[in-house]
Amino acid sequence: MTTHPPHTDPPGSRRRSRLVLVVDDEAALRRSLTLMLSDAGFETIEAEDGTLALDLVRAMRDEIAVVVLDVAMPNMDGIEAARRIRELRAEMPIVLMSGYPQEPIAGTLALAKPFDPETLLRILYRAIGGVSR
Repeated sequence: MTTHPPHTDPPGSRRRSRLVLVVDDEAALRRSLTLMLSDAGFETIEAEDGTLALDLVRAMRDEIAVVVLDVAMPNMDGIEAARRIRELRAEMPIVLMSGYPQEPIAGTLALAKPFDPETLLRILYRAIGGVSR
């Protein structure tokens, strides 16, 4: 886990935590995302698939501010992981990333790959601020 100095929350944000769970089976992409988020003042933890993400949500359910999930992953894909996370914590903000066009599941936000850091941050601030699609 990476820690960073305090950062101002976006307007309307009600969450104190700035911990983002980044879930993607591609290590290079996970690292790139965590660096982008770290530069913006977020703390991050990582998982390489939905199964590990679910374990982290169980262990840290009150500390995680938002989950960023890749849709296509081995073991448990992002769609199934998002559904199971919702069973554990219905209000958990979830952002689904995909290189393929698709409809997000209810209560999630979609992030189309490839994306730039500004787009990622805009979607995360929207998720953390409690705004849903």
